[in-house]
Amino acid sequence: MAGAQATLEHDVVSAPYIQIFISLAPSAAAFSHLSCLLAKDATFTKTTLNETQLITTGLSGNNNNILPLAFTLVPSKDGNTWLLYKLRAAIPMLTTSTVLNLWDRNKGLLGSVDANLKRVMKKKGGLTARAQHKLREHSSGKRLDI
Repeated sequence: MAGAQATLEHDVVSAPYIQIFISLAPSAAAFSHLSCLLAKDATFTKTTLNETQLITTGLSGNNNNILPLAFTLVPSKDGNTWLLYKLRAAIPMLTTSTVLNLWDRNKGLLGSVDANLKRVMKKKGGLTARAQHKLREHSSGKRLDI
């Protein structure tokens, strides 16, 4: 299916796998119908493997639509796996420059949330007042909960 991605990196000597990445083609296609907001974060799986799942979700500004776009399982959340995941997860969705990315509360990103929010609002017709308020809270270091 066009837009779908699936990769498996493995080292047969030291581990059964290094990283598994999956991007869903229908989700990537549907992303253009949402307000262009990508949220990326990590969670720990509750299995005997103790893996970390990195997740990318598309959100609409009206707080009604959450769209899973991509996910990966990695042994740990470190700089290398996170950077590789961000690059892979962003490629199918970044066909426009009006995407606002939230990358796991990175301080550099948080400083630019207001500027990017204004740009997205102009080009995509805006976000709801509640979404704008939540993004500003997030830029001040509070947890984002849209």
